Amino acid sequence: MKVLLITRQERIPRVDPLFNGLSELCDLTVIEISRPEMKSFPQYFQSLDIAPYDRIVVDIPIRRLRKHYKCLVGVENLVFFEEDLYQEFLPRSKFYKKFSVLCKKIGTCRVICTGYYVGLRAAAKGMDVRVVLKAYDESKLSNLNIERDIEIGFIGRVNNKVYKLRRKLLTMLAKEDYLSLIRTETDEDYLEKLNRIKFF
Repeated sequence: MKVLLITRQERIPRVDPLFNGLSELCDLTVIEISRPEMKSFPQYFQSLDIAPYDRIVVDIPIRRLRKHYKCLVGVENLVFFEEDLYQEFLPRSKFYKKFSVLCKKIGTCRVICTGYYVGLRAAAKGMDVRVVLKAYDESKLSNLNIERDIEIGFIGRVNNKVYKLRRKLLTMLAKEDYLSLIRTETDEDYLEKLNRIKFF
């Protein structure tokens, strides 16, 4: 099977092990597009020769494609790798109920999401969904054998309004000194903080 995978140069976090594993199962071509190419996605996509491929996998958040979806209408064997599908079910998200609407506009397409229960809910709405559970890149994780001086820690984002309830709970716990709220910017910093936490 020949598969074309379209992803982003600035993708964070990187999921190279996933793509490397996929390349062992099929004849995979990976294209990383830049920010300017993303802004003019219809023109860029239409310049691609997709005829030789059995699957077209788009690893770009559907929310970024909502203004460009018309160029994908009618594309056969189209697959989205979407890590934020849960926002379909969050009333406080500006993308609430918009993923399913967009998929209907595009037509026949499959969505790969990273949450089991999100996948079940999306399937119940008639979406063609498969689940690949989110995981860490094991090549970037290791035991540093350092002191675990942070009793309970959370590493991640809380400022997005989508995470309003998460932020409220975590901030309350942090104020009471039950929890250390941590944000990291690099793989090295993440690994160091993770190794210092007893309960993650």
